[in-house]
Amino acid sequence: MPKITVIIPVYNTEKFLKDCIWEDIAFSFTRFLEARTVVNVPTSNYFYRRSQTKGLSSINYQENDRISDIFRIADELEEELKRNGKYEFFQEQIRLLQIAICLQRVNEVNEWKIEEERKNAVKNTMYATIYQKYGDLEGLDNIQLQIKVGINTTEEYSSYIETEKERLKKKYLLLDNSKKENK
Repeated sequence: MPKITVIIPVYNTEKFLKDCIWEDIAFSFTRFLEARTVVNVPTSNYFYRRSQTKGLSSINYQENDRISDIFRIADELEEELKRNGKYEFFQEQIRLLQIAICLQRVNEVNEWKIEEERKNAVKNTMYATIYQKYGDLEGLDNIQLQIKVGINTTEEYSSYIETEKERLKKKYLLLDNSKKENK
């Protein structure tokens, strides 16, 4: 079998978001979507080491005050494709990806070695921001989302959405009733 050499061009680093962790996510996905040809080389030439005590991956096990950087990354995916004129074509896939990469960070919160009450507060803030920015799961391929983030996290986000919709419904019902009483 002939040996295949893969040459990966080095891109201008200005494409990476500054002062942001996970910046490679937006960069990698937008480069894939811009490419005319993508080739899969079925080898594991890249190994990602994870450590609970040192390095960037250790933040997955402790409270991370940079967790909200993921929203800058998710927004950059959309903005980069809009700049390149490809957003309309990939709009559904980008929204799925935006929600998935944010929910992956929620999975990391589950691993933090902190009190459950604090974990739940961070997760609810994450869910609220995801919902506000990228919406609910309507029209998304839930199987793909579950593959990317897990069934439990997908269900937890779904439950958050339903609770939030009920809360808003009650709030607007109360406001509507008070307007009627004031007339």
